[in-house]
Amino acid sequence: MVMMIMIISRIMMMMMMMITTTAAKRIVSVIRVIIKLLLLKIKITKTTTTIKMIIIIVVVVVVVVVVVIVVIVVKKTKKHRQE
Repeated sequence: MVMMIMIISRIMMMMMMMITTTAAKRIVSVIRVIIKLLLLKIKITKTTTTIKMIIIIVVVVVVVVVVVIVVIVVKKTKKHRQE
């Protein structure tokens, strides 16, 4: 589980390098804070099934949000290039 979160946080960093819009940056920073809080909670409590479930849900939501942002940004940049 922790490995998954680490991989996702790395992907987030890569996304931040790609995306330059302030809104996306804000969302990414919020998600990174949530991930950090989750990691702290994991360290404090020896991973119960409920916490694992919450992490899985958060991870899925994060991935979906990132994909949506990327799609929107790509569409916007393509439109600008066509014009």
